[in-house]
Amino acid sequence: MSESFNSTIVDAREKPIVTMLEEIRVKLMTRWAENRELGQNYSGLILPRIRFRLEKRSRLAGEWRPYWSAAQKYEVINGLDKFSVDLGTHECSCRMWQMSGIPCVHAISCIKFNGLELEPFVDGCYKIEAYLRCYESIIQPLNGPDLWERTSHPDVMPPPIEGLVTS
Repeated sequence: MSESFNSTIVDAREKPIVTMLEEIRVKLMTRWAENRELGQNYSGLILPRIRFRLEKRSRLAGEWRPYWSAAQKYEVINGLDKFSVDLGTHECSCRMWQMSGIPCVHAISCIKFNGLELEPFVDGCYKIEAYLRCYESIIQPLNGPDLWERTSHPDVMPPPIEGLVTS
């Protein structure tokens, strides 16, 4: 994340601190507004990249055969490979589902076996509601320095540089 952020602000980093911070604020303000707009216009429940991942895993899930054990527990087999899946606790013995919050191919085979929709089995952080909550805050636009409130306090000056030899 820090590398992505640094590449976004590369031009601003070489400017004086106030100018740099102002450019970063404006970039964030516009980016959040764009993301808020995208989220409000999106019609699905699951975010697009996660939807793509689910579709890819769904195609691979056909290779796995689920066998119902009890309640919402299954054994899933493909050749010599076996995994246990618990749809109730959103767990698979491959641990991919627990680690990512996105159903693995083994879980998807069980979900499809039951004729259920995939959306309820995806972690809430990948749903549009969570995305919209991330961008619901608004970074407020600001006036320029010529419209700032004037105070009787002196301007803040940098500390003196000690040990600097001047000629």
